[in-house]
Amino acid sequence: MSIADMRTYFALLKDGKAAADQQLALFEAQKKALEHELAQKQEHLRYLEQKVAYWKAVQRGDDARAQEIGKIASGLAQQIITET
Repeated sequence: MSIADMRTYFALLKDGKAAADQQLALFEAQKKALEHELAQKQEHLRYLEQKVAYWKAVQRGDDARAQEIGKIASGLAQQIITET
């Protein structure tokens, strides 16, 4: 939650129940933003897992598997780039 949102939250506390709609909107927006951030992090993690698998295949000398994984990683990278 941003500093500005925290200030809004604390400012609204004095209004109690009368500010419930505003407080709810504030926290729902924060929840949505965090869910989006988590989804992005999960995509990045999937990409990194593929890169680890790629370099392990390279290390083992398994060129066919490395090429297969490389294609998957490239697809994930494109997804990440277009969603940013």
